[in-house]
Amino acid sequence: MTPEDMVRAYDTLELADVYGTIAFYLRNRDIVTEYMKRRDHKAKALRMEIESRQPRISREELLARRAANA
Repeated sequence: MTPEDMVRAYDTLELADVYGTIAFYLRNRDIVTEYMKRRDHKAKALRMEIESRQPRISREELLARRAANA
């Protein structure tokens, strides 16, 4: 997508902000990449924590619950 396409697709964006974001990224790729890695690591850790508290439900159990509520 071009910056103009992004602004058309997301009406809350301003063209200058899109270009500013691109400029920041181009000037700080290493910082942004490291930030994204940290966020990904935190997200995976949180997901593991949540899943450890709530065991996965099998497809069969979900279908049985659905049938019971129908």
